[in-house]
Amino acid sequence: MNQTNAGLITKNLYECNTQKEWDYLLGPVNYHFHAGFPGRSSNIFENAIHQNVFPFIANNSSVLDCGCGWGAPAEMLVEQKKCKVTCVTNSSSQIKFIKKQRKNIQVIEKDLNLFKPIKKYDTVLFYESLCHVENQKELLKNISLITDNILLIDYICYLEPFNFDLSWHMHIQNIDNTCKKLKDLNFKIQYCKDLGKSYLLPSYEYWKSRLKNMKNKTGHIALLENDLNRVIQNIEAAKKETGLVLIYASKNL
Repeated sequence: MNQTNAGLITKNLYECNTQKEWDYLLGPVNYHFHAGFPGRSSNIFENAIHQNVFPFIANNSSVLDCGCGWGAPAEMLVEQKKCKVTCVTNSSSQIKFIKKQRKNIQVIEKDLNLFKPIKKYDTVLFYESLCHVENQKELLKNISLITDNILLIDYICYLEPFNFDLSWHMHIQNIDNTCKKLKDLNFKIQYCKDLGKSYLLPSYEYWKSRLKNMKNKTGHIALLENDLNRVIQNIEAAKKETGLVLIYASKNL
């Protein structure tokens, strides 16, 4: 599979840790690896899917999940909303896991920086994944050709229009720039909510509780711990830097 340098960096963030390490960190929450919060489910990450994804995706619809992680949100869409979901990731570990554990989901192994989908989908989902793509405009242009609806949940910056996080290789935009990319492709912003940094804190506390018993942390997991410690030690400063936004954009009036 062809890879860009940006794609290889993102891929290696997952490949450099063992499956056993990922099992320990993610197994108790069915391999959700995104923001979650307290609610009706004891799995805080399922609550995020119920509140931020389900309302924007119709039952029995087709969904393309770009940068799907380990496929937990996709599995919820299949099982609870009877959607037909196709996932895209360039991580061979995630591909192997999804094919073995989530057999009701189709999965494509592809670097999103090079992804040019052909098949049409009712909705395309980016769940904390677009920020890892170097040329976001090009990808969104390609996506605009195969869907009328985009659901985007992603990191945003507050202090400047654009920020590049070298450790995570994340290209983080502010809300205006993120919305403009969609508007330039003739999408109308139907819903936009700044979730802020506080929304992320329950997840940070959960990851920290799992990480404290892990020894000799390396790679992605070591980066995660360093980031958590930095945020938790100075929450007020972190709230002013970055947060999370939910955007639903559609070509339909």
